[in-house]
Amino acid sequence: ARFPAPGFPGQTPNLGGGVTRLCSAALSRKPHQRKAQPPATRPIYQRIALDGDGAVLMKMGALTTVGAYQPKNLIHVVLDNGVHDSTGGQSTVSASVEFAEIAISSGYLTAAKCDSLDGLEKAYAAALSSDGPHLIHTRIQPGSLKELGRPTVKPPEVARRFKAFLEG
Repeated sequence: ARFPAPGFPGQTPNLGGGVTRLCSAALSRKPHQRKAQPPATRPIYQRIALDGDGAVLMKMGALTTVGAYQPKNLIHVVLDNGVHDSTGGQSTVSASVEFAEIAISSGYLTAAKCDSLDGLEKAYAAALSSDGPHLIHTRIQPGSLKELGRPTVKPPEVARRFKAFLEG
């Protein structure tokens, strides 16, 4: 059974590249740019990345980056509605993909698959109780917000503006 995305009754937010952005931000800081604090006084923040199934399928390499760098404070949640909702509802191939198995093979310490709100709550609580990285794959209902903003500028206009910007 599929269930609504938490906080979005029956609908999913515009997702895409959550873990990619999180890893990019974390890895883009050079060691000399990080504040030097003794480990005992350095705050540890839990990082939660939300991705849609379409985003993970298009950026599968991000899973291996997470596995290689082993961020202990990362919980990666894949909200799988089976479609690319934010771009028109095209189907994905997620029904035939085992995201949890791929995550484990990529180096995540734990991975869970759930299809109920109760399952999501249990998987999230388990992830919070130990070092990660963790992946939680949960199936949700398709559907996007009616007031979800969409680009109003057509690609040729974007290209013209970009060219004009580059030419000064």
